[in-house]
Amino acid sequence: MLCYFDLTFFAVMKLVEGNTSTELRKMAEIASWVIFVLSVVIPLFIMFVVCRRFEVMKIKQAKAAFNTVVLKLDK
Repeated sequence: MLCYFDLTFFAVMKLVEGNTSTELRKMAEIASWVIFVLSVVIPLFIMFVVCRRFEVMKIKQAKAAFNTVVLKLDK
């Protein structure tokens, strides 16, 4: 979780900076966009999967497969 927040924070800071004077800075900005988009898309995808499977969670055998995810969400 710490890596997730750090990567997202530094990606946003790079995008806010906006200095693309060299090739290396342009590549860093592209990497920042990729990190920022993935940090939004991946959690939304995980939420979609969990919400989609919520009806299945009522079955004990199916709940065992998602036990780790459920425990993380409960905390």
